[in-house]
Amino acid sequence: MVQRILSTDGLTFSVETFDLPPLGAHDVRVAVEFAAPKHGTETKILTDSPFVRHLWDDELRMFLPRDAATPAPTALPRAVGNTVVGTVTEVGAAVTRLTPGTRVFGYGPLAEAHQAAEEHWHALGTLTPQDAVCVDPGHVAFVAVRDGNIRLGDDVAVYGLGAIGLLTVQAARAAGARRVLAVDPV
Repeated sequence: MVQRILSTDGLTFSVETFDLPPLGAHDVRVAVEFAAPKHGTETKILTDSPFVRHLWDDELRMFLPRDAATPAPTALPRAVGNTVVGTVTEVGAAVTRLTPGTRVFGYGPLAEAHQAAEEHWHALGTLTPQDAVCVDPGHVAFVAVRDGNIRLGDDVAVYGLGAIGLLTVQAARAAGARRVLAVDPV
């Protein structure tokens, strides 16, 4: 039995005890030693998901505003968290890249243990656990600056200063932005 943290609204939390499924041939089981939620992402998902605020129209393939006749669905508990770091404890018979004792990181909510296919996990190598949980927001920040076509001398505004926003500020400066305005509602 392992435990994980759940929330329906991002303000109240509970601990759920559950069993991991039987180990599949390509699965890797990991004992978690360090984990991190991303507060901006978690808050957005829990409180402002388009599936809560709008209705999906399959025919139009777009979200439409809800009316009084179609209230938002009841929020269900969901696991909280984004990235975990831990040590491989068991591997399935077809796993070739990882062995018990290997330190790894990958996507997953806050829980004592995880189980996922081998390709889900990345060897920690020389990264610290703290650095490993920044890989995802660092990648998002890099892509935002690249796709935003930020160039030397540009002025840039970054809205939201969670992990992704803070790293985007740094990436924009490194890309040559003249001024970076950082805005957060908190």
